[in-house]
Amino acid sequence: MIMVYTLILDNDELRVYQVASDCDEGTITVDKQTHKANSRGQFSSMFSKNFIENLVIGTLKFKENPPKEFTYGVG
Repeated sequence: MIMVYTLILDNDELRVYQVASDCDEGTITVDKQTHKANSRGQFSSMFSKNFIENLVIGTLKFKENPPKEFTYGVG
């Protein structure tokens, strides 16, 4: 199972990734000030929503050059 994260917005306030895996797709929006995540859509039941959101929150350490795309896979 592979989740593909694609950067769709990065500005001074928010960072947004589209997350796709198999037939599931959604978006994770992270507030850069509070580091709180908001999710919309359907995500793989193999991973918790918290885990999926934390991968995006972790990209905040890349302030100037966030990953345009990254994957997470198991199996």
